Amino acid sequence: MPNELLKQFWSRPIIWRVPTEKESPIQYNKTHCFKYSGQKASPEEAEEERVLLDSIAWPRPPAQLANTTLEQTSDPTKSIFTILPAGGDGERHVGDQLKAVIHMHNFQGRHQPHGGDFLVARLHSPTLLAGVAGQVLDHGNGSYSAVFPLLWEGSAQVEVTLVHPYEAILVLQWVTDVHPDRISFTSLFRSGTRTETTECNRCLPPNQQPLCNYTDVLTGEPWFCFKPKVLGCDTRVNHVMGGEMKNLISKKEEMLFRSGVNLKEFINALGAKSINVLPERKEANGSHSLEPPEVMPSGYYYQGTWRTLSGVEMSPFRTSSSITQCLRSKVVHIMGDSTVRQWYWYLRDKGEIKEFDLRTPSKTGPTISIDMANNIMLKFRFHGLPIRHAHVTSASELRYISSELDHMPGGTGG
Repeated sequence: MPNELLKQFWSRPIIWRVPTEKESPIQYNKTHCFKYSGQKASPEEAEEERVLLDSIAWPRPPAQLANTTLEQTSDPTKSIFTILPAGGDGERHVGDQLKAVIHMHNFQGRHQPHGGDFLVARLHSPTLLAGVAGQVLDHGNGSYSAVFPLLWEGSAQVEVTLVHPYEAILVLQWVTDVHPDRISFTSLFRSGTRTETTECNRCLPPNQQPLCNYTDVLTGEPWFCFKPKVLGCDTRVNHVMGGEMKNLISKKEEMLFRSGVNLKEFINALGAKSINVLPERKEANGSHSLEPPEVMPSGYYYQGTWRTLSGVEMSPFRTSSSITQCLRSKVVHIMGDSTVRQWYWYLRDKGEIKEFDLRTPSKTGPTISIDMANNIMLKFRFHGLPIRHAHVTSASELRYISSELDHMPGGTGG
């Protein structure tokens, strides 16, 4: 049940906000970006954009949500999931599929009449250090299905998590539409002893003051800064993350993001949540008998190690000698965000490869590590703008990965 802090808002209707044309900067941002970038999407790019947007599209809110109260939103403690019985002989084997149904209820204990909740499901085994993601299907009526491939022998248990109720998704969409520039960036401009700092972003309103256009010629990625009052656009020397807008949502909307209430909370099982998986089924002739899979993820964890299902051979690198053997006489380019940067640090430190001091920020780079004895070079470069990091990045090092790849010579390494 909600605590005392929540009760003051619990039974009052939530007023869902829809961005108006005047309120939302997204409208003029798009027009402005296209106008100044000089780029027009090709049919292939337009189709790719459509596919990407369709893949993240969320159901539109039904009419009955207009006067929803917080107590009518999904309650993970009153919601349930049930593992469906195994077919045939009632046994579960490696290669089979496991199915579960999820029923969402609100804080009043009533079944939800609509879908849209953000649910994730996994099948895992703490004892085997194994886990695989399930596919969740929204039926649009408060019920969901979760499907898992059975990939290992032994114990496994289902875990279903409510990440966000549907109403929280609507709030996040509103914030994204109305405040796409909620994180600000700045650049320093310098010529001689004169310096100026102005605001920068992917798109800026065209009617406030003159702009400097730094749209990438090759990729068409837009980036703009307000033009300094005195200095020219060619005097920009760095990029820095500025502030972040606060208090964008109401107190009532904040109640949709409460840890311990409705934010990343487990859903209870009705009945058993654990199963035992037997070895693969075999036909009388000794061949394996497998179900055609309804869902197949890219891979899974077993005994703490990632195993791919794509057919690509993978090798673990747990010792410095194994890293050295793999990377000997190679130049390795690692480009991306803070996640892939961890691989650079891991290979550098575990492989005992010495980093060369380029006098650049360690977290955004570019950085280089060299093992002269084994002829190994590791290179790391952060992605292009926007870079959301407190470290100052030199303007001369602001490059997009696709452009870097276009200028990279090929090799004959095996």
